[in-house]
Amino acid sequence: MGWDEYVSQVGALTDAINQAVTSKTPKVRPVPKQPYYEIAIPLTASNELMGSILLLVSRATSQTLVSSAMKKYVVGAIGVLVLLGIPFYWFFYHYVITPLESLSEAIEIASFKTFELRFEPRNDEIGLVADSVNILLKKFKKEIEEYEKKDKYYREMEEKWWKTILKTIVPLNEYVIVVDENNNVLYANFELKNTESLQLHLLDVIDVEQQNLLRLVGQAFDNPGEVIEGETIFKGQNLSVKVVHVGTTSEMNRTLILFYPKKVY
Repeated sequence: MGWDEYVSQVGALTDAINQAVTSKTPKVRPVPKQPYYEIAIPLTASNELMGSILLLVSRATSQTLVSSAMKKYVVGAIGVLVLLGIPFYWFFYHYVITPLESLSEAIEIASFKTFELRFEPRNDEIGLVADSVNILLKKFKKEIEEYEKKDKYYREMEEKWWKTILKTIVPLNEYVIVVDENNNVLYANFELKNTESLQLHLLDVIDVEQQNLLRLVGQAFDNPGEVIEGETIFKGQNLSVKVVHVGTTSEMNRTLILFYPKKVY
């Protein structure tokens, strides 16, 4: 029976066959008001249409088949993920996550006194990162050591400079203290406490009337180059005091405090 004869006698339920013939690809259409799907499958040879197959399939049967296929697909996919995922997770955790955590901990506890990174050598990318961190720490250590040497040298030279200048112009019965911007003592023309491991503050040297002297130092700091005068008690003596602040940078930001006997009129 030809298609035209079939259509004239039975009638087309959907346009599935027309669409399949036109596109030369299978088509599925639900039959209106019927529990069926109409499936049209074109038969071709050398891209020439030879005929077509028309099937009516129950919707319930189709849904059962699809559901069964989906379950099998899901189970299969889970199986594949399990088979591939567990080895991958173990590899990733063992060779990536754990070494990175160890490197992170090593960096956090790295000693900034010795500038050493305690991390087991590795011949991989993480080992290269650890080596780079070690190189960086060594550079920091070298730069800090050089800075400390220069700072020590400059302080020693400055101390000699102050000692030479003040020894020339300050009488023996007068006292001089030179402090930095934080009031740390840099030089004094009298014997101080043992300062090998301790940075003396001005308040460590002045035992009485500390607030009065700090007030004078503060005034001098606010008025660079201006001599601030006052009176205070130092080394058990009631002395006059002059304070002057010199310098405008941290490298040369000094305050000179001169204690001298009061003039008798």
